[in-house]
Amino acid sequence: MNLKVSTTLPDCTYRPHNWEVALLDSCERSQTVGGDSGWHPLYFSNNDHFSWGHIKNHSYGEFIFDWAWADLYQRVGLSYYPKLIHALPFTPVNAKKFFGNNPRFVLESLKNFYLNQDVISSDHWLFVEEELKSEFLELGYFHQKTIQYHFFNHFDSFDDFMNSLKMRKRKQIKKERAAVSSSLLHIKKVCCADLTADELDQVYQLYLSTIEKKHSLAYLNKNFFYQLQNLMSEHVFFFMAYEQETLIAMSMFIETDSTLFGRYWGIFPEYEKQYSFLHFELCYYRGIEYCIDCKLEKFEAGAQGEQKLLRGFKPVMIHSFHHIKNVELSKVIENHVHSMNHKVELEVERLAEYLPYKKDSEIS
Repeated sequence: MNLKVSTTLPDCTYRPHNWEVALLDSCERSQTVGGDSGWHPLYFSNNDHFSWGHIKNHSYGEFIFDWAWADLYQRVGLSYYPKLIHALPFTPVNAKKFFGNNPRFVLESLKNFYLNQDVISSDHWLFVEEELKSEFLELGYFHQKTIQYHFFNHFDSFDDFMNSLKMRKRKQIKKERAAVSSSLLHIKKVCCADLTADELDQVYQLYLSTIEKKHSLAYLNKNFFYQLQNLMSEHVFFFMAYEQETLIAMSMFIETDSTLFGRYWGIFPEYEKQYSFLHFELCYYRGIEYCIDCKLEKFEAGAQGEQKLLRGFKPVMIHSFHHIKNVELSKVIENHVHSMNHKVELEVERLAEYLPYKKDSEIS
């Protein structure tokens, strides 16, 4: 049975049950993808399988960077765009990329689709489970490794986590948390379903505050946050920081059965210097505490950020797989990627030496 291709999200078995599909739906309905966004969605489905991709004419919002590959194409007079990618838009998380019990069928079907599109230069699967490595390699994709920082939960309480840390790191975290707890701030967890329209508007403004500070691009619009409330509110919550009755900062999380994903953060600029440790509290410590209390297995706090390392997030390798039609350029890029993969492996080992945890012999 073939997979049907659609440019709008189909009614399929997996639509009402999976947060990944709900997020795709939120992106589509809010028009953060489609139109002139440079993200043109494709959905592949039958009664037993579902997957998706986006035809891209740029590399923004992916978090696995291939700008150098596009530059190589340009220097030899060829077009790297459009390309096909498989990832959740603007969301650098290790999540399912397809549903169904036959991954080989899905991967072969989507590769055949891509190969038959003359205008598409390449095919990219981002943030993929390492268990699928052999499937991709057998289909002629090459493997790229990058780094993220994840918290792995094997603790009974936040105090248990703190007791596992070296004394100096433990004191630093206590200092940062005390600076917040002794302030005028009141922090509470708010489910997405419970946000008022005014609060949703403020959440969007707080999201923009981080975009403006980083001189980045605002991939999301206000309607996206409203769609989250409509379509996946059971998976989304916020930690909201108030000075008296005034909302000044927020952090947004996606919760699944086993994993917590930290996504967006923002603080209004006039409060940033006054509450310099609030970012760590809302984005890291509250997330770790929630992960432990709810017995979740893992907390992924977003892309990049070596500051996470010193707060208990371990360096891990992230896996992506790529296929490039131009044989000569593919060899050049693949050779470079293999060289960089070795450096990533060494870097993960080096970074692990700076983790704040006690040695096994020191843990009481």
